[in-house]
Amino acid sequence: MALQDSGSGAVPAVSMSMADINVELANNFNDPLDFAEAAASFSGILPGSVELLEFYNRTFAGGDGTYGSLGAHVLRFLVFSEQGESDVNTGWISENGELVLCAENADLPDDSRGTNTSTAVNSDTEFIDDFVENDLTAGDVVYKNSEGSSLTDLRPGGDFPSGTHFMLDTTSDKIFDVNSSAVIQNVVSRTPDTPDAPTLSSRTGNSITVDVAADTIVTRQLVPVLGGVDQTAILPSASGSIGNTNVTTQHTFTGLNSGQTYVLGFKAKNNFATTAQGATLSQATTAATTWTNNTSSISLQIDSAKSGQSDTFVRPSTSQPAANIDVNNHNGNTSVSVTQANYFPGAGELQIAVSVQGDPGSAGNDNSGTGWDTSHTGIEHDLGTKIYYRIRHQDTANDTETDPVNQTETITFTNNSVDATVSVPYRIQQV
Repeated sequence: MALQDSGSGAVPAVSMSMADINVELANNFNDPLDFAEAAASFSGILPGSVELLEFYNRTFAGGDGTYGSLGAHVLRFLVFSEQGESDVNTGWISENGELVLCAENADLPDDSRGTNTSTAVNSDTEFIDDFVENDLTAGDVVYKNSEGSSLTDLRPGGDFPSGTHFMLDTTSDKIFDVNSSAVIQNVVSRTPDTPDAPTLSSRTGNSITVDVAADTIVTRQLVPVLGGVDQTAILPSASGSIGNTNVTTQHTFTGLNSGQTYVLGFKAKNNFATTAQGATLSQATTAATTWTNNTSSISLQIDSAKSGQSDTFVRPSTSQPAANIDVNNHNGNTSVSVTQANYFPGAGELQIAVSVQGDPGSAGNDNSGTGWDTSHTGIEHDLGTKIYYRIRHQDTANDTETDPVNQTETITFTNNSVDATVSVPYRIQQV
């Protein structure tokens, strides 16, 4: 619990006694109380003479910082240089995505804050009323000297320009920003956050795509881990800003075997540290896609084409059942295409119509068929994995077929990057 709130007036609205403080400290209510010793257990009570009023609205948090003394901390910041201007002390700026560099104790690339600008890392020892010894806690105050109440100059309104400036504390290995009152805010470890377990986005027979979430405020790269083996590091989708919490990055593990289970995880790294692998995902690829090809060849050899008219010939002929092919362990939609003969003097096409619900017929669109074209994509399998199809020769002008040549064209069905082919012995000859 917290001690009483003093209210907004100059005089506390609610009374509080030393017994209340003892109770908050888990002591007997009537134990003797030393204000200075008690103050060491409450965050936000500064060194010096302690009054009862300072205990209002405080919460016991078990800090181990030594009350009455300021801990020495080595702080890193930047010296900003611009051609023709005096150097200025500054910090790393979150809005510019500079916090990875802050965690790495690195200066900025030249000209990153404007033409003819540069930065150099500098350091100074400042003194912090650290609630936890040699650590940083939001609400700690930074002082210029080991004694006294002079606040640090490394703050907006001191040596820093206005705005939010982050520094690196190499004593606690944390980054933070400090406001104009020298109060520490937004404390973040300079070691990257360990990524969460990845979640499945999609998979094929040879790849698994996952999403991984992590706080990437100080993360330079994510390291995919496949079966305990580090893979090539990737960039997170966003990093370097204080708002980069719970950032999701997508990655595809490739070169996998069909129907096999893999253990997938991630590490996070910057030039200061690399995390251990986070929680993992065990995920199998899809089973191998195969085709059961019920028709190896469809002949379309015509010797009765008429010169000067537009001819259409469908195979198998409409007096016969449609050809069909089965896809097994499909992944996503199927596409189909048919190669084209190159000897027609005019505009003739070899076309195909398909349906997963039944014979597409001579019109090509029976049973929700695709209609006639040289190729089709997005053939869905929600209603079936057997594909019924017919092919046809279609003159697209009143052509004269001359010098016919026996050719073999090819129908290609593709699903999950696995192909099945059907040959088409093909000849169109006029009467």
